[in-house]
Amino acid sequence: MGITFSFYLICLLIFLISINGFGKLLLNIFKINEPLFKDCKNLEFIIGLIFIGLFSIIINLFSNLNDLISICIIFLGLVSYFFFFLKIDNKIKEIYTILFVVLISIFFSFYATINDDFDYHFKTINNFKEFAVFDIIHGRRISYNSHWLLINSAYYLSYFPATVFCITSLFYSLTIFDFYNSFKKNLLNEYYLTSIYSFFVLIFLLGVLNQFKEYGTDFPGQLILFYISLFFLKFINSKKNYGEIQFYLIILLLAFFAVAIKISNSLIFILLIFIYLQLQQKKLLLFLSIIVSIPTFFWIVQNYIISECLIWPVSFTCLENVEKATIEMNIIESFAKGDINAFVDTTNFQWVYVWFNNHFKKLIEIYGFYFILSLSPVLIFYFKSTLNNKNHSKIKIKELLFKFEYPYSFFVFIIIIFNIIWFIKAPAYRFGVFYNLSFLIIILIPFWEDLLSKNKKFATHALKFLLLVSIIFFIYKNIAKYDKYIDRYGVLWPNIVNGKLIQPLN
Repeated sequence: MGITFSFYLICLLIFLISINGFGKLLLNIFKINEPLFKDCKNLEFIIGLIFIGLFSIIINLFSNLNDLISICIIFLGLVSYFFFFLKIDNKIKEIYTILFVVLISIFFSFYATINDDFDYHFKTINNFKEFAVFDIIHGRRISYNSHWLLINSAYYLSYFPATVFCITSLFYSLTIFDFYNSFKKNLLNEYYLTSIYSFFVLIFLLGVLNQFKEYGTDFPGQLILFYISLFFLKFINSKKNYGEIQFYLIILLLAFFAVAIKISNSLIFILLIFIYLQLQQKKLLLFLSIIVSIPTFFWIVQNYIISECLIWPVSFTCLENVEKATIEMNIIESFAKGDINAFVDTTNFQWVYVWFNNHFKKLIEIYGFYFILSLSPVLIFYFKSTLNNKNHSKIKIKELLFKFEYPYSFFVFIIIIFNIIWFIKAPAYRFGVFYNLSFLIIILIPFWEDLLSKNKKFATHALKFLLLVSIIFFIYKNIAKYDKYIDRYGVLWPNIVNGKLIQPLN
């Protein structure tokens, strides 16, 4: 166990540095100095992942992504990182950040159990390890080509299976780091809109989405959508600090990446179209947008080679396998609207009853306690104020809920539209975390803005309390997972031997 722990810690450290190395390389090549990259460490990591994904697709056209190729990719990233590390002014801060992220990552993922989808996700990762893309045989699960799985394949070393957990855990930890810093910095500057949004995403990640087994291909892309929304709110708060062209191209690149990870994230383009229409130099932006879409274009080419569909399983993008894609989409929609084994009729709204029985209860369990806990300090404050006859502190719900100013009012409108479309098309919890949570947060924001403006000291103490509760949940869940893993598998972690999963004991 000690050796496994040590090697895994080293792998996390090496992978973080290597991926950031590619990110730094691209930022320097294209001379990008957008302030967003100073505020969010994960952006550099994401840019590195996008480059690795594009590079891996090109390699996979001619060769499998074997361990030797993976080692070469990792090594090139390390060389790039150390070259640019020498130019960093505050090296101590950089080192502290890396150590913090690695420690959170290892606590989050070491001895993690796996989700029910991991079996076929792992098979897809192994397919890229063993075959060039032209040799991959089309199949229902195999053709579901999440870009997240290819990237994991590029950094997965089959002789040390724990490496399959590295990228997701690093991505999660960097997100925690960024949203905490965003909350703290914007609260200090009294940008309450972005501060509150950052905070309630943060405590949801710590208190609810706090175990590795919850992360397949669904949540990484949705975390990117949270970043896009956060950047949009930052842009509203301090537009003068951001260059419009670089800002838009960054969030567009993130949106393309999120869709390549999971096509259900494509609704975010509604927001991006709105932002595009507000900006100047539209023709230049349109041309640059085509360049930004190049990594996604190669992902589409890879999709076509495997499945003969530009985007599997969207049937109208298929030149062949149209019927198979239609069946697959119906299976996904049936699951989302009820239960895959119930063969739910999705052609009308008869599925709503089944959905309420199979999905709605889960949504209430997940979001109900979170929402009540998040709103409770506000209710306590107003209740105490009412008892003390402080009329100026009385809550005016209508004024709070309808005080939104443009363009934030449009953001609220878009979030509502997202949730309506989600409910009509694919109302499963794992497809709608970004849409559902953002909706709850836009309800919380006006109440917390009002509380911060009336009694910042009380509000700050309440926020610290909520953060402490979410951290306790995070620690408890990730300590308890050790016993759960042993009970389920009874073997040393991870439960992967010779490229195959060991089945649970029960």
